Amino acid sequence: MAVLDDIEVDYDLEYLTKKDAAWFTCAVVLEHQNQLRVKFEVFSVADFNTHCDIEQLIHKFRPVSKPVEDNECSILVQGMRVCAIYRRHDRDELLYYDAVVDAVLYVEHTPEKCVCSYLLCWQHGPGEGTLTEASIEDICFIVHGDIHPKIAEFANLVKQQLKVPSVESQVFGSVEHSSHAGSCAGFGGKGSALS
Repeated sequence: MAVLDDIEVDYDLEYLTKKDAAWFTCAVVLEHQNQLRVKFEVFSVADFNTHCDIEQLIHKFRPVSKPVEDNECSILVQGMRVCAIYRRHDRDELLYYDAVVDAVLYVEHTPEKCVCSYLLCWQHGPGEGTLTEASIEDICFIVHGDIHPKIAEFANLVKQQLKVPSVESQVFGSVEHSSHAGSCAGFGGKGSALS
């Protein structure tokens, strides 16, 4: 828990940034009854013109991913969607992107130290569509959960302005509600408040 402008907040969400298209841990605060502060980015109710715009914002959030422990390596199986560090050889930065486990290269080991390798197919970011090898230290489980109450409250304020139905208890962080899925075609595309 941290203090942001004299308000205690939990850094209990991940946010898909526009700049890097990477996932970052964040906190959200609803301010002035019409602004949503995401870490250092602020969204105003007035920024959204359509139902699709607010749905796209909702799909950019999910609960914080959970690092895979060495003794959990058997849970990582082919076809599983994960969040992992993409290592760029030209930069020292470590950014998180979604990937699908394409193959597991199992090596006999103790429960305390996994030495298996995982072939990941990147779903977005600089490695999108490519395969790279990763170790368990680089991989996190994507956590599923209800829409964060502050995001739901902000979305409902936008929808009141647009005169559309309120946000119900949706699950986000799943494949159906990930950064690449949603009810609107052209995620973040031309004409979107989020592009």
